[in-house]
Amino acid sequence: MSVDLTELFENASAPPMFVDADRVLARGRRRRLRRRIGWSVAALPAVVIAAIVAGVVFTGLGSTGVTMPASGGLSSSGVGSVGVVDHG
Repeated sequence: MSVDLTELFENASAPPMFVDADRVLARGRRRRLRRRIGWSVAALPAVVIAAIVAGVVFTGLGSTGVTMPASGGLSSSGVGSVGVVDHG
């Protein structure tokens, strides 16, 4: 480098390096609040869907009216139960 540029770099002053702690903390709190709100908004539909599914399952609204036999083997009509093979 030439002498002129070296002198310029040596004599140049950098801007003051200052970090305001209150400003940094406020920014962090805002980010945390936004993140929490985002997760709450994202979790709300999942909770609603889970409640609806639980309500359908436990109240029987999703029932098709088909009942399974209580025990396997041959019934009185001589037809075996679903999924049971009589080898006798």
